[in-house]
Amino acid sequence: MLLFRSEATHRRARKLLFGWGGAITPDSEVFDLEGWHEDSLNSNSIQALATIVINRFRSDER
Repeated sequence: MLLFRSEATHRRARKLLFGWGGAITPDSEVFDLEGWHEDSLNSNSIQALATIVINRFRSDER
């Protein structure tokens, strides 16, 4: 499970796994992205998100 937190979401949500704690593993990763929400992420955040997802897919293929 990959979770992404934009600046629109309070930092505390990271620790609480966005309220999904009972449904996902406690070691689920949360990645912080710069930008207020998905429509305003900067290009560095979009690149970071894509890199994280691609790397995860590649590691899951092994």
